[in-house]
Amino acid sequence: MLRNTVADRPDDVAFQFLPTGEDEERSLTWGALERRAASIAASIAEVTSPGDRVLLVFAPGLEFIEGFLACQLADVIAVPTYPPRPERAWQGQRLVSSIAGSCRPALVVTGGAFAGTIRQLLEGLPELAATKWLNTDLVADSRRPARAPRAARSDVALLQYTSGSTGEPKGVMVTHGNLVHNEEMMRRGFGHTEVTEYAAGVCWLPPYHDMGLMGHILHAVYIGFPCAVIPPLGILQWPVRWLKTLSKYRADASGGPNFIYELCSHRISEDLRAGLDLSRWNIAGVGAEPVRAKTLDDFIAAYEPYGFRRNAMYPCYGLAEGTLFVTGGDPHTEPVIRLSPRQLGQGDSIDLATGEEPQRLVGCGHAWMDQSVLIVDPETRLPCPGRVGEVWVSGASVAAGYWEQPEATSETFGQQLAADPESRRFLRTGDLGFQDDGNLFVVGRLKDLIIIRGKNFHPQDLEITVQGTHSAFRADCGAAFGVDVGGEERLVVVQEIDRQTRSLNLEDLRAQVRKAILQSFDLRPHEIVFLRNGTLPKTTSGKVQRRETKRRYLTGELTLWTSTR
Repeated sequence: MLRNTVADRPDDVAFQFLPTGEDEERSLTWGALERRAASIAASIAEVTSPGDRVLLVFAPGLEFIEGFLACQLADVIAVPTYPPRPERAWQGQRLVSSIAGSCRPALVVTGGAFAGTIRQLLEGLPELAATKWLNTDLVADSRRPARAPRAARSDVALLQYTSGSTGEPKGVMVTHGNLVHNEEMMRRGFGHTEVTEYAAGVCWLPPYHDMGLMGHILHAVYIGFPCAVIPPLGILQWPVRWLKTLSKYRADASGGPNFIYELCSHRISEDLRAGLDLSRWNIAGVGAEPVRAKTLDDFIAAYEPYGFRRNAMYPCYGLAEGTLFVTGGDPHTEPVIRLSPRQLGQGDSIDLATGEEPQRLVGCGHAWMDQSVLIVDPETRLPCPGRVGEVWVSGASVAAGYWEQPEATSETFGQQLAADPESRRFLRTGDLGFQDDGNLFVVGRLKDLIIIRGKNFHPQDLEITVQGTHSAFRADCGAAFGVDVGGEERLVVVQEIDRQTRSLNLEDLRAQVRKAILQSFDLRPHEIVFLRNGTLPKTTSGKVQRRETKRRYLTGELTLWTSTR
Protein backbone atom coordinates (compact mmCIF):
# COMPACT_ATOMS: atom_id res chain seq x y z
CA MET A 1 0.00 0.00 0.00
CA LEU A 2 2.69 2.48 1.04
CA ARG A 3 4.98 2.02 -1.94
CA ASN A 4 2.19 2.60 -4.45
CA THR A 5 1.39 5.92 -2.80
CA VAL A 6 5.06 6.91 -2.56
CA ALA A 7 5.53 6.26 -6.27
CA ASP A 8 2.63 8.58 -7.11
CA ARG A 9 3.24 11.49 -4.71
CA PRO A 10 6.53 11.20 -2.75
CA ASP A 11 6.67 14.89 -1.77
CA ASP A 12 3.05 15.30 -0.69
CA VAL A 13 2.30 15.50 3.04
CA ALA A 14 1.18 12.14 4.42
CA PHE A 15 0.59 12.73 8.15
CA GLN A 16 0.64 15.70 10.50
CA PHE A 17 0.72 15.36 14.28
CA LEU A 18 -1.18 17.97 16.28
CA PRO A 19 -0.43 17.38 19.99
CA THR A 20 -3.03 19.90 21.16
CA GLY A 21 -5.37 19.59 18.20
CA GLU A 22 -4.18 22.96 16.96
CA ASP A 23 -0.48 23.62 16.41
CA GLU A 24 1.38 21.16 14.21
CA GLU A 25 4.39 19.54 15.86
CA ARG A 26 5.66 17.29 13.10
CA SER A 27 4.73 16.22 9.60
CA LEU A 28 5.90 13.53 7.20
CA THR A 29 5.76 13.33 3.43
CA TRP A 30 5.04 9.99 1.82
CA GLY A 31 8.67 9.70 0.73
CA ALA A 32 9.99 10.53 4.20
CA LEU A 33 7.56 8.06 5.77
CA GLU A 34 8.78 5.26 3.52
CA ARG A 35 12.44 6.05 4.22
CA ARG A 36 11.81 6.17 7.95
CA ALA A 37 9.82 2.93 7.96
CA ALA A 38 12.49 1.20 5.86
CA SER A 39 15.25 2.26 8.25
CA ILE A 40 13.35 0.97 11.26
CA ALA A 41 12.49 -2.23 9.35
CA ALA A 42 16.19 -2.88 8.80
CA SER A 43 16.82 -2.60 12.55
CA ILE A 44 13.87 -4.90 13.30
CA ALA A 45 15.10 -7.47 10.78
CA GLU A 46 18.50 -7.64 12.49
CA VAL A 47 17.03 -9.10 15.69
CA THR A 48 13.95 -11.01 14.48
CA SER A 49 12.89 -13.72 12.08
CA PRO A 50 9.94 -13.56 9.66
CA GLY A 51 6.70 -14.21 11.53
CA ASP A 52 7.99 -13.08 14.92
CA ARG A 53 5.63 -10.95 16.96
CA VAL A 54 6.68 -7.37 17.63
CA LEU A 55 4.97 -5.40 20.38
CA LEU A 56 4.35 -1.76 19.41
CA VAL A 57 4.05 0.46 22.51
CA PHE A 58 3.88 4.14 21.62
CA ALA A 59 2.20 7.23 22.95
CA PRO A 60 0.03 8.89 20.27
CA GLY A 61 2.14 10.34 17.47
CA LEU A 62 3.69 9.63 14.10
CA GLU A 63 6.24 7.23 15.62
CA PHE A 64 3.56 4.54 15.90
CA ILE A 65 2.78 4.82 12.18
CA GLU A 66 6.46 4.50 11.30
CA GLY A 67 6.82 1.47 13.57
CA PHE A 68 3.72 -0.28 12.25
CA LEU A 69 4.71 0.13 8.61
CA ALA A 70 8.25 -0.98 9.48
CA CYS A 71 6.84 -4.27 10.79
CA GLN A 72 5.14 -4.86 7.44
CA LEU A 73 8.38 -4.19 5.57
CA ALA A 74 10.30 -6.50 7.93
CA ASP A 75 7.86 -9.42 7.56
CA VAL A 76 7.03 -9.58 11.26
CA ILE A 77 3.63 -9.54 12.96
CA ALA A 78 2.77 -6.19 14.50
CA VAL A 79 1.02 -6.23 17.88
CA PRO A 80 -0.35 -2.74 18.65
CA THR A 81 -0.71 -2.17 22.38
CA TYR A 82 -2.06 0.63 24.56
CA PRO A 83 0.85 2.37 26.32
CA PRO A 84 0.77 2.44 30.13
CA ARG A 85 -0.02 5.76 31.77
CA PRO A 86 2.20 6.64 34.76
CA GLU A 87 -0.78 7.62 36.92
CA ARG A 88 -2.30 4.15 36.35
CA ALA A 89 0.85 2.19 35.70
CA TRP A 90 -0.33 -1.12 37.15
CA GLN A 91 -3.39 -1.14 34.91
CA GLY A 92 -1.28 -0.70 31.77
CA GLN A 93 1.27 -3.21 33.03
CA ARG A 94 -1.43 -5.83 33.52
CA LEU A 95 -2.76 -5.33 29.99
CA VAL A 96 0.68 -5.53 28.39
CA SER A 97 1.53 -8.52 30.56
CA SER A 98 -1.55 -10.39 29.32
CA ILE A 99 -0.87 -9.59 25.68
CA ALA A 100 2.83 -10.42 25.92
CA GLY A 101 2.02 -13.71 27.64
CA SER A 102 -0.31 -14.56 24.78
CA CYS A 103 1.82 -13.64 21.76
CA ARG A 104 5.36 -14.02 23.20
CA PRO A 105 6.98 -11.11 21.34
CA ALA A 106 10.56 -11.27 20.16
CA LEU A 107 10.89 -7.49 20.29
CA VAL A 108 9.28 -4.44 21.88
CA VAL A 109 9.40 -1.31 19.73
CA THR A 110 8.79 2.13 21.20
CA GLY A 111 9.78 5.73 20.52
CA GLY A 112 8.74 9.33 20.87
CA ALA A 113 8.65 11.62 23.87
CA PHE A 114 7.55 8.96 26.36
CA ALA A 115 9.75 6.07 25.18
CA GLY A 116 11.90 6.14 28.32
CA THR A 117 8.88 6.16 30.62
CA ILE A 118 7.24 3.31 28.70
CA ARG A 119 10.34 1.15 28.96
CA GLN A 120 10.78 1.94 32.65
CA LEU A 121 7.20 0.85 33.35
CA LEU A 122 7.31 -2.35 31.30
CA GLU A 123 10.78 -3.86 31.10
CA GLY A 124 10.45 -5.49 34.53
CA LEU A 125 7.44 -7.59 33.52
CA PRO A 126 8.22 -11.34 33.67
CA GLU A 127 6.60 -11.85 30.25
CA LEU A 128 9.15 -9.45 28.72
CA ALA A 129 12.20 -10.64 30.65
CA ALA A 130 13.89 -12.17 27.58
CA THR A 131 12.49 -9.71 25.05
CA LYS A 132 14.70 -7.26 23.16
CA TRP A 133 13.87 -3.56 22.96
CA LEU A 134 14.19 -1.06 20.12
CA ASN A 135 13.81 2.71 20.49
CA THR A 136 13.03 4.11 17.05
CA ASP A 137 14.40 7.53 18.09
CA LEU A 138 17.86 5.95 18.05
CA VAL A 139 17.49 4.49 14.55
CA ALA A 140 19.29 6.67 12.02
CA ASP A 141 17.93 7.05 8.51
CA SER A 142 19.90 4.75 6.28
CA ARG A 143 19.82 2.86 3.03
CA ARG A 144 20.39 -0.48 4.72
CA PRO A 145 17.92 -2.86 3.12
CA ALA A 146 15.64 -4.89 5.34
CA ARG A 147 15.02 -8.45 4.23
CA ALA A 148 12.86 -8.48 1.11
CA PRO A 149 9.17 -8.72 2.10
CA ARG A 150 7.81 -12.10 1.07
CA ALA A 151 4.54 -12.11 2.93
CA ALA A 152 1.63 -13.85 1.21
CA ARG A 153 -1.94 -12.58 1.42
CA SER A 154 -2.70 -15.38 3.89
CA ASP A 155 0.16 -14.45 6.24
CA VAL A 156 -0.71 -12.62 9.46
CA ALA A 157 0.04 -8.89 9.34
CA LEU A 158 -1.04 -7.97 12.87
CA LEU A 159 -2.68 -9.25 16.02
CA GLN A 160 -5.58 -7.03 17.07
CA TYR A 161 -6.22 -7.74 20.74
CA THR A 162 -9.80 -7.12 21.80
CA SER A 163 -10.02 -4.20 24.22
CA GLY A 164 -11.49 -3.93 27.65
CA SER A 165 -11.10 -7.44 29.03
CA THR A 166 -8.85 -8.44 31.90
CA GLY A 167 -9.50 -12.11 31.24
CA GLU A 168 -7.65 -14.30 28.77
CA PRO A 169 -6.76 -12.01 25.86
CA LYS A 170 -7.77 -12.88 22.31
CA GLY A 171 -5.52 -11.72 19.51
CA VAL A 172 -7.45 -11.47 16.24
CA MET A 173 -5.18 -12.63 13.40
CA VAL A 174 -5.56 -10.05 10.63
CA THR A 175 -3.84 -11.14 7.42
CA HIS A 176 -2.37 -9.00 4.65
CA GLY A 177 -5.25 -10.12 2.45
CA ASN A 178 -7.75 -9.07 5.12
CA LEU A 179 -6.25 -5.58 5.24
CA VAL A 180 -6.30 -5.03 1.49
CA HIS A 181 -9.84 -6.38 1.08
CA ASN A 182 -11.19 -4.32 3.98
CA GLU A 183 -9.53 -1.13 2.79
CA GLU A 184 -10.96 -1.66 -0.69
CA MET A 185 -14.45 -2.13 0.76
CA MET A 186 -14.05 1.13 2.68
CA ARG A 187 -12.72 2.89 -0.41
CA ARG A 188 -15.89 2.00 -2.29
CA GLY A 189 -18.20 2.50 0.66
CA PHE A 190 -16.80 5.94 1.48
CA GLY A 191 -16.77 7.02 -2.16
CA HIS A 192 -12.98 7.42 -2.21
CA THR A 193 -12.72 6.10 -5.75
CA GLU A 194 -10.15 8.73 -6.66
CA VAL A 195 -7.95 11.14 -4.73
CA THR A 196 -8.92 14.77 -5.18
CA GLU A 197 -7.33 17.94 -3.86
CA TYR A 198 -10.00 17.99 -1.15
CA ALA A 199 -9.44 14.46 0.14
CA ALA A 200 -8.03 14.47 3.67
CA GLY A 201 -8.65 12.71 6.96
CA VAL A 202 -8.53 13.50 10.66
CA CYS A 203 -7.80 10.73 13.19
CA TRP A 204 -8.33 11.29 16.91
CA LEU A 205 -8.93 7.61 17.74
CA PRO A 206 -6.20 5.46 19.34
CA PRO A 207 -4.03 3.82 16.65
CA TYR A 208 -4.09 0.62 18.71
CA HIS A 209 -7.86 0.34 18.09
CA ASP A 210 -9.20 -1.10 14.82
CA MET A 211 -11.27 2.01 14.03
CA GLY A 212 -8.23 4.25 14.45
CA LEU A 213 -5.72 1.98 12.71
CA MET A 214 -7.67 0.46 9.83
CA GLY A 215 -10.41 3.06 9.54
CA HIS A 216 -8.17 6.13 9.52
CA ILE A 217 -4.40 5.58 9.41
CA LEU A 218 -4.17 2.65 7.01
CA HIS A 219 -7.07 4.03 4.99
CA ALA A 220 -5.04 7.18 4.41
CA VAL A 221 -2.10 5.03 3.31
CA TYR A 222 -4.30 2.92 1.02
CA ILE A 223 -6.00 5.91 -0.61
CA GLY A 224 -3.01 8.22 -0.51
CA PHE A 225 -4.51 11.30 1.12
CA PRO A 226 -3.11 13.35 4.02
CA CYS A 227 -4.31 12.69 7.55
CA ALA A 228 -4.02 14.86 10.66
CA VAL A 229 -3.45 12.89 13.88
CA ILE A 230 -4.61 14.19 17.28
CA PRO A 231 -4.14 12.50 20.71
CA PRO A 232 -7.45 11.01 21.93
CA LEU A 233 -7.23 12.54 25.40
CA GLY A 234 -7.17 16.06 24.00
CA ILE A 235 -10.38 15.45 22.05
CA LEU A 236 -12.20 13.86 24.98
CA GLN A 237 -11.31 16.87 27.12
CA TRP A 238 -12.08 19.44 24.41
CA PRO A 239 -14.16 17.83 21.62
CA VAL A 240 -14.28 21.13 19.74
CA ARG A 241 -10.64 20.49 18.79
CA TRP A 242 -11.81 17.66 16.54
CA LEU A 243 -14.24 19.91 14.69
CA LYS A 244 -11.74 22.77 14.47
CA THR A 245 -9.20 20.43 12.91
CA LEU A 246 -11.75 19.20 10.38
CA SER A 247 -12.57 22.80 9.59
CA LYS A 248 -8.95 23.97 9.36
CA TYR A 249 -7.79 21.17 7.06
CA ARG A 250 -11.12 21.03 5.20
CA ALA A 251 -11.04 17.27 5.73
CA ASP A 252 -13.65 15.07 4.11
CA ALA A 253 -13.34 11.92 6.24
CA SER A 254 -13.30 11.29 9.99
CA GLY A 255 -15.42 9.43 12.48
CA GLY A 256 -15.78 7.78 15.84
CA PRO A 257 -18.19 6.02 18.19
CA ASN A 258 -21.65 7.33 18.96
CA PHE A 259 -20.47 9.05 22.16
CA ILE A 260 -18.15 11.54 20.43
CA TYR A 261 -21.08 12.97 18.49
CA GLU A 262 -22.98 13.22 21.78
CA LEU A 263 -20.13 15.21 23.30
CA CYS A 264 -19.97 17.54 20.32
CA SER A 265 -23.72 18.16 20.47
CA HIS A 266 -23.95 18.90 24.18
CA ARG A 267 -20.53 20.04 25.40
CA ILE A 268 -19.57 22.66 22.82
CA SER A 269 -21.11 26.08 23.27
CA GLU A 270 -22.24 28.22 20.35
CA ASP A 271 -19.38 30.62 21.08
CA LEU A 272 -16.86 27.82 20.53
CA ARG A 273 -18.61 26.74 17.33
CA ALA A 274 -18.18 30.17 15.78
CA GLY A 275 -16.13 30.09 12.59
CA LEU A 276 -16.43 26.35 11.94
CA ASP A 277 -16.73 25.25 8.31
CA LEU A 278 -17.75 21.60 8.04
CA SER A 279 -18.94 21.80 4.44
CA ARG A 280 -16.12 19.56 3.16
CA TRP A 281 -16.89 16.76 5.64
CA ASN A 282 -18.39 14.07 3.41
CA ILE A 283 -17.96 10.91 5.51
CA ALA A 284 -18.74 11.26 9.21
CA GLY A 285 -18.39 7.62 10.19
CA VAL A 286 -20.22 6.47 13.30
CA GLY A 287 -19.85 2.95 14.64
CA ALA A 288 -17.97 0.83 17.24
CA GLU A 289 -21.00 0.95 19.57
CA PRO A 290 -24.78 1.15 19.07
CA VAL A 291 -25.73 4.04 16.77
CA ARG A 292 -28.62 6.07 18.17
CA ALA A 293 -31.05 8.06 16.02
CA LYS A 294 -31.31 10.88 18.56
CA THR A 295 -27.54 11.31 18.53
CA LEU A 296 -27.57 11.77 14.76
CA ASP A 297 -30.48 14.21 14.95
CA ASP A 298 -28.87 16.29 17.70
CA PHE A 299 -25.53 16.51 15.90
CA ILE A 300 -27.09 17.39 12.55
CA ALA A 301 -29.27 20.08 14.13
CA ALA A 302 -26.28 21.55 15.97
CA TYR A 303 -23.91 21.70 13.00
CA GLU A 304 -26.04 22.22 9.90
CA PRO A 305 -25.58 25.99 10.45
CA TYR A 306 -21.84 25.37 10.05
CA GLY A 307 -22.07 23.53 6.74
CA PHE A 308 -22.56 19.95 7.95
CA ARG A 309 -24.95 17.94 5.77
CA ARG A 310 -27.30 15.18 6.86
CA ASN A 311 -26.08 12.93 4.03
CA ALA A 312 -22.53 13.13 5.41
CA MET A 313 -23.52 11.07 8.46
CA TYR A 314 -22.33 7.52 7.77
CA PRO A 315 -23.56 4.84 10.20
CA CYS A 316 -21.67 1.59 9.74
CA TYR A 317 -21.13 -1.76 11.42
CA GLY A 318 -17.91 -3.59 12.04
CA LEU A 319 -15.78 -5.55 14.48
CA ALA A 320 -12.16 -6.58 14.91
CA GLU A 321 -12.93 -10.16 13.86
CA GLY A 322 -14.05 -8.74 10.50
CA THR A 323 -10.83 -6.65 10.31
CA LEU A 324 -13.06 -3.57 10.82
CA PHE A 325 -15.63 -2.64 8.18
CA VAL A 326 -18.55 -5.05 7.60
CA THR A 327 -21.44 -2.91 6.35
CA GLY A 328 -22.00 0.70 5.39
CA GLY A 329 -24.37 2.71 3.26
CA ASP A 330 -23.87 4.26 -0.14
CA PRO A 331 -21.85 7.48 0.08
CA HIS A 332 -23.70 10.79 0.23
CA THR A 333 -27.03 9.23 1.20
CA GLU A 334 -28.97 10.08 4.33
CA PRO A 335 -29.06 7.60 7.24
CA VAL A 336 -31.85 5.02 7.02
CA ILE A 337 -34.21 5.13 10.01
CA ARG A 338 -36.88 2.53 10.78
CA LEU A 339 -39.53 2.59 13.50
CA SER A 340 -40.35 -0.33 15.77
CA PRO A 341 -43.13 -0.30 18.38
CA ARG A 342 -41.06 -2.28 20.85
CA GLN A 343 -37.60 -3.49 21.81
CA LEU A 344 -36.71 -6.33 19.45
CA GLY A 345 -35.07 -9.53 20.68
CA GLN A 346 -33.84 -12.82 19.29
CA GLY A 347 -36.45 -14.60 17.17
CA ASP A 348 -38.88 -11.68 17.07
CA SER A 349 -40.64 -11.04 13.81
CA ILE A 350 -39.89 -7.66 12.31
CA ASP A 351 -42.79 -5.33 12.92
CA LEU A 352 -41.86 -1.87 11.71
CA ALA A 353 -45.28 -0.31 12.15
CA THR A 354 -45.33 2.87 14.18
CA GLY A 355 -46.39 2.50 17.80
CA GLU A 356 -47.31 5.12 20.37
CA GLU A 357 -43.66 5.54 21.36
CA PRO A 358 -41.79 3.78 18.56
CA GLN A 359 -38.17 2.85 18.90
CA ARG A 360 -36.09 4.50 16.18
CA LEU A 361 -33.56 2.13 14.66
CA VAL A 362 -30.58 3.27 12.58
CA GLY A 363 -29.55 1.23 9.56
CA CYS A 364 -25.86 0.37 9.29
CA GLY A 365 -25.82 -0.09 5.53
CA HIS A 366 -25.19 -3.16 3.43
CA ALA A 367 -22.32 -5.51 2.62
CA TRP A 368 -19.83 -4.53 -0.06
CA MET A 369 -18.03 -6.43 -2.82
CA ASP A 370 -18.15 -10.19 -2.24
CA GLN A 371 -18.81 -9.92 1.48
CA SER A 372 -21.92 -11.79 2.68
CA VAL A 373 -24.02 -10.87 5.72
CA LEU A 374 -26.80 -13.24 6.85
CA ILE A 375 -29.27 -13.20 9.73
CA VAL A 376 -29.21 -16.67 11.29
CA ASP A 377 -31.07 -18.41 14.10
CA PRO A 378 -28.13 -19.16 16.44
CA GLU A 379 -29.73 -22.36 17.74
CA THR A 380 -30.87 -23.99 14.48
CA ARG A 381 -28.12 -22.39 12.38
CA LEU A 382 -30.69 -21.67 9.68
CA PRO A 383 -31.26 -18.29 8.01
CA CYS A 384 -34.25 -16.46 9.48
CA PRO A 385 -35.33 -13.73 7.06
CA GLY A 386 -38.01 -11.47 8.46
CA ARG A 387 -36.90 -12.13 12.03
CA VAL A 388 -34.24 -10.99 14.45
CA GLY A 389 -31.28 -13.34 14.53
CA GLU A 390 -27.52 -13.41 14.91
CA VAL A 391 -25.42 -11.53 12.37
CA TRP A 392 -23.14 -13.92 10.47
CA VAL A 393 -20.44 -12.70 8.09
CA SER A 394 -18.44 -14.39 5.35
CA GLY A 395 -15.86 -12.90 3.02
CA ALA A 396 -12.22 -12.05 2.48
CA SER A 397 -12.20 -9.49 5.31
CA VAL A 398 -13.04 -12.09 7.97
CA ALA A 399 -9.89 -12.61 10.03
CA ALA A 400 -8.02 -15.90 10.25
CA GLY A 401 -9.04 -16.56 13.86
CA TYR A 402 -7.66 -16.02 17.35
CA TRP A 403 -3.94 -16.39 17.96
CA GLU A 404 -3.19 -19.88 19.32
CA GLN A 405 -6.80 -20.45 20.44
CA PRO A 406 -8.12 -23.18 18.12
CA GLU A 407 -11.29 -23.92 20.10
CA ALA A 408 -12.34 -20.28 20.28
CA THR A 409 -11.44 -19.89 16.61
CA SER A 410 -13.61 -22.83 15.60
CA GLU A 411 -16.52 -21.59 17.71
CA THR A 412 -16.43 -18.03 16.36
CA PHE A 413 -14.96 -18.29 12.86
CA GLY A 414 -15.85 -21.81 11.75
CA GLN A 415 -19.66 -21.87 11.66
CA GLN A 416 -21.62 -23.38 8.78
CA LEU A 417 -25.30 -23.28 7.91
CA ALA A 418 -27.12 -26.42 9.06
CA ALA A 419 -28.97 -26.79 5.75
CA ASP A 420 -25.74 -26.69 3.78
CA PRO A 421 -22.86 -28.49 5.53
CA GLU A 422 -20.70 -27.89 2.47
CA SER A 423 -21.24 -24.13 2.64
CA ARG A 424 -18.49 -21.64 3.27
CA ARG A 425 -17.58 -20.86 6.86
CA PHE A 426 -19.05 -17.87 8.65
CA LEU A 427 -18.01 -15.56 11.46
CA ARG A 428 -20.48 -15.49 14.33
CA THR A 429 -20.53 -11.89 15.51
CA GLY A 430 -22.62 -12.39 18.65
CA ASP A 431 -24.73 -9.40 17.61
CA LEU A 432 -28.48 -9.56 17.04
CA GLY A 433 -30.05 -7.81 14.09
CA PHE A 434 -32.29 -7.96 11.07
CA GLN A 435 -32.18 -6.83 7.46
CA ASP A 436 -34.73 -4.60 5.79
CA ASP A 437 -34.42 -3.64 2.13
CA GLY A 438 -30.75 -4.65 2.23
CA ASN A 439 -29.91 -2.57 5.29
CA LEU A 440 -28.56 -4.15 8.46
CA PHE A 441 -30.15 -3.05 11.74
CA VAL A 442 -28.35 -4.12 14.91
CA VAL A 443 -30.74 -4.36 17.87
CA GLY A 444 -28.74 -6.04 20.63
CA ARG A 445 -26.18 -8.67 21.51
CA LEU A 446 -26.43 -12.41 21.71
CA LYS A 447 -23.29 -12.29 23.76
CA ASP A 448 -23.27 -10.40 27.04
CA LEU A 449 -20.51 -8.06 25.91
CA ILE A 450 -20.80 -4.51 27.24
CA ILE A 451 -19.65 -1.69 24.94
CA ILE A 452 -19.13 1.70 26.54
CA ARG A 453 -17.57 4.55 24.59
CA GLY A 454 -16.27 2.16 21.98
CA LYS A 455 -14.48 -0.19 24.41
CA ASN A 456 -15.49 -3.78 25.08
CA PHE A 457 -15.97 -5.07 28.63
CA HIS A 458 -16.69 -8.68 29.45
CA PRO A 459 -19.27 -8.94 32.26
CA GLN A 460 -17.46 -11.88 33.85
CA ASP A 461 -14.41 -9.68 34.47
CA LEU A 462 -16.49 -6.96 36.09
CA GLU A 463 -18.37 -9.49 38.23
CA ILE A 464 -15.20 -11.16 39.47
CA THR A 465 -13.73 -7.78 40.37
CA VAL A 466 -16.84 -6.82 42.35
CA GLN A 467 -17.02 -10.15 44.17
CA GLY A 468 -13.42 -9.78 45.29
CA THR A 469 -14.02 -6.50 47.08
CA HIS A 470 -15.93 -7.79 50.12
CA SER A 471 -16.54 -11.11 51.87
CA ALA A 472 -20.29 -10.42 51.95
CA PHE A 473 -20.51 -10.72 48.16
CA ARG A 474 -21.39 -14.22 46.99
CA ALA A 475 -19.15 -15.66 44.29
CA ASP A 476 -20.89 -16.39 40.97
CA CYS A 477 -23.95 -14.53 42.22
CA GLY A 478 -23.63 -11.24 40.41
CA ALA A 479 -24.35 -9.76 37.00
CA ALA A 480 -23.01 -6.80 35.06
CA PHE A 481 -24.75 -5.34 32.03
CA GLY A 482 -25.20 -2.13 30.09
CA VAL A 483 -28.32 0.02 30.00
CA ASP A 484 -29.31 3.02 27.93
CA VAL A 485 -29.23 6.19 30.03
CA GLY A 486 -29.98 9.36 28.12
CA GLY A 487 -28.82 7.87 24.85
CA GLU A 488 -25.56 6.50 26.27
CA GLU A 489 -24.59 2.97 27.34
CA ARG A 490 -23.94 2.88 31.12
CA LEU A 491 -22.86 0.11 33.49
CA VAL A 492 -25.16 -1.50 36.07
CA VAL A 493 -23.81 -4.02 38.59
CA VAL A 494 -26.14 -6.42 40.44
CA GLN A 495 -24.76 -8.49 43.32
CA GLU A 496 -26.22 -10.89 45.89
CA ILE A 497 -25.25 -10.49 49.53
CA ASP A 498 -24.56 -13.56 51.65
CA ARG A 499 -27.45 -14.60 53.90
CA GLN A 500 -25.22 -14.73 56.98
CA THR A 501 -24.49 -11.03 56.71
CA ARG A 502 -26.38 -9.16 59.39
CA SER A 503 -25.29 -5.53 59.07
CA LEU A 504 -23.32 -3.60 56.52
CA ASN A 505 -22.18 -0.05 55.99
CA LEU A 506 -23.73 0.43 52.57
CA GLU A 507 -21.81 3.61 51.85
CA ASP A 508 -18.55 1.76 52.42
CA LEU A 509 -19.70 -1.09 50.18
CA ARG A 510 -20.65 1.31 47.44
CA ALA A 511 -17.32 3.11 47.68
CA GLN A 512 -15.34 -0.14 47.55
CA VAL A 513 -17.17 -1.38 44.46
CA ARG A 514 -16.87 1.93 42.65
CA LYS A 515 -13.16 2.20 43.47
CA ALA A 516 -12.45 -1.36 42.29
CA ILE A 517 -14.26 -0.88 38.99
CA LEU A 518 -12.69 2.52 38.38
CA GLN A 519 -9.18 1.25 39.06
CA SER A 520 -9.54 -1.94 37.04
CA PHE A 521 -11.62 -0.74 34.10
CA ASP A 522 -11.61 3.07 34.18
CA LEU A 523 -15.43 2.93 34.44
CA ARG A 524 -17.95 4.59 36.74
CA PRO A 525 -21.05 2.44 37.37
CA HIS A 526 -24.41 4.08 36.81
CA GLU A 527 -26.00 1.99 39.57
CA ILE A 528 -25.04 -0.72 42.05
CA VAL A 529 -27.88 -3.01 43.11
CA PHE A 530 -27.65 -5.44 46.04
CA LEU A 531 -29.97 -8.47 46.01
CA ARG A 532 -31.26 -10.77 48.69
CA ASN A 533 -29.61 -14.16 48.83
CA GLY A 534 -30.87 -16.64 46.21
CA THR A 535 -32.82 -14.14 44.11
CA LEU A 536 -30.45 -13.60 41.17
CA PRO A 537 -31.95 -15.17 38.00
CA LYS A 538 -30.09 -18.36 37.03
CA THR A 539 -30.57 -21.34 34.75
CA THR A 540 -31.32 -24.80 36.16
CA SER A 541 -27.63 -25.59 35.78
CA GLY A 542 -26.67 -22.58 37.88
CA LYS A 543 -25.56 -20.17 35.15
CA VAL A 544 -26.28 -16.50 35.68
CA GLN A 545 -29.00 -15.18 33.34
CA ARG A 546 -27.72 -11.69 32.63
CA ARG A 547 -30.37 -10.76 30.10
CA GLU A 548 -33.17 -11.85 32.44
CA THR A 549 -31.50 -9.93 35.26
CA LYS A 550 -31.38 -6.85 33.05
CA ARG A 551 -35.05 -7.28 32.13
CA ARG A 552 -36.06 -7.50 35.78
CA TYR A 553 -33.90 -4.50 36.61
CA LEU A 554 -35.61 -2.43 33.93
CA THR A 555 -39.08 -3.52 35.04
CA GLY A 556 -38.37 -3.20 38.77
CA GLU A 557 -38.85 -6.92 39.50
CA LEU A 558 -35.57 -7.61 41.30
CA THR A 559 -35.73 -8.51 44.98
CA LEU A 560 -33.53 -5.82 46.44
CA TRP A 561 -31.34 -5.77 49.49
CA THR A 562 -30.74 -2.12 48.72
CA SER A 563 -29.83 0.13 45.83
CA THR A 564 -27.24 2.89 45.91
CA ARG A 565 -26.41 5.59 43.41
